[in-house]
Amino acid sequence: MKHHLIVVTCVAGLLMSACSTPRGSNEQGGMFIGGAGGALAGGLIGAAAGNTTGAVIGAGIGALAGGFAGKTIGKDMDEQKQVKPQGY
Repeated sequence: MKHHLIVVTCVAGLLMSACSTPRGSNEQGGMFIGGAGGALAGGLIGAAAGNTTGAVIGAGIGALAGGFAGKTIGKDMDEQKQVKPQGY
C-alpha cells in the first residue's frame, strides 16, 4: 500500500507542476520541470527497490540532478535567444 501512495503522490506532483510552469526565462522553467521530473523518476526507481527510504533518497537525488540539468539546458536556450544574427 505504501508503494501505491508514493507513486500517486509523485504523479500528482508532476502533473501539478506542469500546470504551473513559471513564465519568464527558460532557465527557471527548466529547473522547475527538471527537478519535478527527476524527483518523480527517482522516487519511482527507489520505490521499485522495495523500501521507503530508497524512494525518498531517490526522489532527492533525482530532484537535484533534474533541476541542475533543466537549469543548464534552459540557460543555453536563453543565451541562444539573446544572440541575434549578424546584419540586424
